[in-house]
Amino acid sequence: MPTSNEIERLAAAANALRPDWPVPSLRTHLAQHHGHRPYRDLAVALAWICTDPATQTPARLAENGPWWAATSVNSVKAGERQKCPEHHIPLTAGNCERCIDAASEHIPGRAAEMWQHVKHQLRQEADQ
Repeated sequence: MPTSNEIERLAAAANALRPDWPVPSLRTHLAQHHGHRPYRDLAVALAWICTDPATQTPARLAENGPWWAATSVNSVKAGERQKCPEHHIPLTAGNCERCIDAASEHIPGRAAEMWQHVKHQLRQEADQ
């Protein structure tokens, strides 16, 4: 749980990244809605949403987005592969194959063939 001093620092940091978000409002929002979260987790998630152009307000922290998955990166045990927060499958070379496949559906012609080759290479590296 962050202290009031830590909440103040997080609010100031968020304001530095998003000057349109006032420090007093950030401080109140963080304390009332996220004061139960670990300080480091809140700092990581807040930095993520502050720098994401899709974010309009700090209230987005309440959503179950990738910013919360980013807080658990170090919790993966040795020998265990991190999983995609959306598809819950192990990542290959740090990427989710299903997410990449969905994005690659929009790649035209030769580029799509090249992508399939790259994906094959990534799988081989991950298996080694």
